[in-house]
Amino acid sequence: TWTDLEPIKDELDDIEELAYGGVYIFDDLFAIALKMIKPICNEMKKRGLIYRCNGQSRYFNEEFAKLLADTGCVEIAFGAESGSQKILDTIDKRTTVEMNYKFVELCRKYGIVCKAFLMLYSFNRYNYFLSCLKFVGVFYSIFVKFIKVFPTRSVSELLLCYLGKRVAFFNCVFLG
Repeated sequence: TWTDLEPIKDELDDIEELAYGGVYIFDDLFAIALKMIKPICNEMKKRGLIYRCNGQSRYFNEEFAKLLADTGCVEIAFGAESGSQKILDTIDKRTTVEMNYKFVELCRKYGIVCKAFLMLYSFNRYNYFLSCLKFVGVFYSIFVKFIKVFPTRSVSELLLCYLGKRVAFFNCVFLG
């Protein structure tokens, strides 16, 4: 196991005693091994805690989504990185665009809010940018880790033109 369950139980007891209603498990590796997280999820459920976590589309399946939903997971974020398979292959992501769409579909089915992290690289061409915009259209909120703004339009204008609607909670963080 990654860690003994007893210290986690103690921390969850402390969280409960402090009257917090939920936690954010900020660990990229949390939601990749169903067998490993099941006891932790069940401990949070016993205490009536809701939680948010991170996941990876490579490991996410129906059984995973059901476990998370049944034990109080209200939101999951994952690194989709791009709506372009060529970009995913270039960065050796070891996922497919289809896996990313399936991730979102399963979250919707089980009532889990899904957030994606997208990277729009400086080597993106306009058509790769559009594939990311198409992917953005399936989300409630998007966090962009890096973005190269095209000279003629702002990102929000491009989203409005492509999606025909404004995207709520669209946050841009400029790195570099």
